[in-house]
Amino acid sequence: MTATPEASAASPEKAHKPKRERSPTYPSMDLGAALEKAATIRQTEGRGAAPMQVVCAHLGLSPKSSSSLMALATLKQFGLLEKSPGENKLRLTDAAFRYIMDERPDSTEKEAALKSFARAPRMYQMIFAAHRGAFPSDPNLRHYLVIDLHCNEKSVASIIKNLRDTISFARLTQSDMDGVNVATDDESDDDGAAEMTTASAVPIPESKLHGSQSVHVLAAKAPHQSAAIPATSGFKREISSLAEGEASIQWPEPLSTESVSDLEAWLMLVIKKLKRRVAE
Repeated sequence: MTATPEASAASPEKAHKPKRERSPTYPSMDLGAALEKAATIRQTEGRGAAPMQVVCAHLGLSPKSSSSLMALATLKQFGLLEKSPGENKLRLTDAAFRYIMDERPDSTEKEAALKSFARAPRMYQMIFAAHRGAFPSDPNLRHYLVIDLHCNEKSVASIIKNLRDTISFARLTQSDMDGVNVATDDESDDDGAAEMTTASAVPIPESKLHGSQSVHVLAAKAPHQSAAIPATSGFKREISSLAEGEASIQWPEPLSTESVSDLEAWLMLVIKKLKRRVAE
């Protein structure tokens, strides 16, 4: 079939598609609202860790929605929530637990913690560092967010509102903001707790699966490497041969209808992140 002139003309444009700049991750709510959610987690889990789905349930959120991932990401950016070491679970940070439990009037430790939470998001650090000595007006801040940080124009109004509400809630002074240094790495992920599902061979929480087995997904292996999933009894495995090597997925059988739905949502998050990495 002969290519049409329109199709031929479009090919060079696709081949030279400019790389899209990504903005830093940013809180989807202000610090006050984030602390309310952290307090809810404290009431239900205390110092304990829980699977992402359980944490979402405590907060009245659907674990499959983008809003729930943004909410969890926001708590992580403020330093209120963290992944439990060695587990595929989330828990309050020690600083968040201490803040919530501190009922002393005029507590200097609580005031210091509040300011620390407010200055924790990397985007806020970048804004403070770029405007030392005088916090910008909304028009100047909007210009900085759109032009310098490549933020979506539709998101800028909410970013500014949440930032100003956070500054007011934490009673940050200009001196507090001037003393901030920008973190070298943006450890916050815009998919929130989705990062818990993208590493090679990361298990879905067992409580969401049928039985006690776990699902594993391996990233593509180089052609000379073999997929490192053992042939385990009670599991099914699928392998896809790619130009870069093999990509494998293994799951226990049988799976409940609920587990299949959870797995589908999880794989969608994995694919979303892979597409983003390819675009970069």
